[in-house]
Amino acid sequence: MVAMLFDGYNIVTWMVVLKLGSTGLLVSWLMNYADNIVKLFLGIIVCIMSVHMYFAPPNMLVDLPVPVMAVPNDVVEVSIDGKTDI
Repeated sequence: MVAMLFDGYNIVTWMVVLKLGSTGLLVSWLMNYADNIVKLFLGIIVCIMSVHMYFAPPNMLVDLPVPVMAVPNDVVEVSIDGKTDI
């Protein structure tokens, strides 16, 4: 049962889990000892960061290669000369 639950996990998955868990523990520790003004500013910063991450394109958040648009086969290149027949 446990083997099926963690099937396919690799080192990157475990690093993400550890990073998110440690970040959550750090934030909870900070919020426990911070006063209300600091909590207000931290909440505002988190809102701004989440809005930025929501509207940012995925290749800015992660190092993904930029996709290259393939040229379809039915596209014909047309050259335009500066001459006119008037």
